[in-house]
Amino acid sequence: MFRVVFALGSVAALAACASGGDTFSRSSSPGGQQFAAGPSVISAPPMVSGPAGCAGPIGEYISVVNRDSETGSLSPSVFNRVSEDLDAVRKTCASNREKEALTQLASVKRKYGYR
Repeated sequence: MFRVVFALGSVAALAACASGGDTFSRSSSPGGQQFAAGPSVISAPPMVSGPAGCAGPIGEYISVVNRDSETGSLSPSVFNRVSEDLDAVRKTCASNREKEALTQLASVKRKYGYR
């Protein structure tokens, strides 16, 4: 079991490096990276630059927004607005301003009805 988990993690890490890291897009139907894992498919969270304390939560939120857009729960116009708002959050995190990035992320979540 450990080998399977390790192998999947290694594949995900290598694929993220090879893809340039960022899977967040502004298209009306964004898609994250997907890796086959037997009968099911695993989506890898997008890579966000900066300290893990802000990069992780931002990546998780981007995954949620992407999923909501893919399922039609989030309209393309709202997705585009969220994407624009998240650009500033991502830049703040990439500038190693973790606390400020988390505050901005909380604001974006409130603005669009996420917790």
